[in-house]
Amino acid sequence: MYNGYFGRGCVILIGTFIGSLIFVIPGLIVAIYGIYDAYATAKRMNAGEIPYRATSVLHMILFVFLWVFGIAAFFFLAAIVAALVSGATGAVY
Repeated sequence: MYNGYFGRGCVILIGTFIGSLIFVIPGLIVAIYGIYDAYATAKRMNAGEIPYRATSVLHMILFVFLWVFGIAAFFFLAAIVAALVSGATGAVY
């Protein structure tokens, strides 16, 4: 996102959340790929291989909002799954 690729950043963010909901390892793999992709893109920009893309402040704010919303949604879905699992087993804690 910081390199000016808003769409790619959102796809990686959503992929990280979906991978984390499925299992921690896929989410971690997508997050590590996102870090590598940002590094490689910045390196290619600095070398002049690809053109520099200015980062929009509005896009950065929207991305942070999506990040916070995604974390809240993750915990909300985790609470629902926990309630369904504990209700299905009849366990009382």
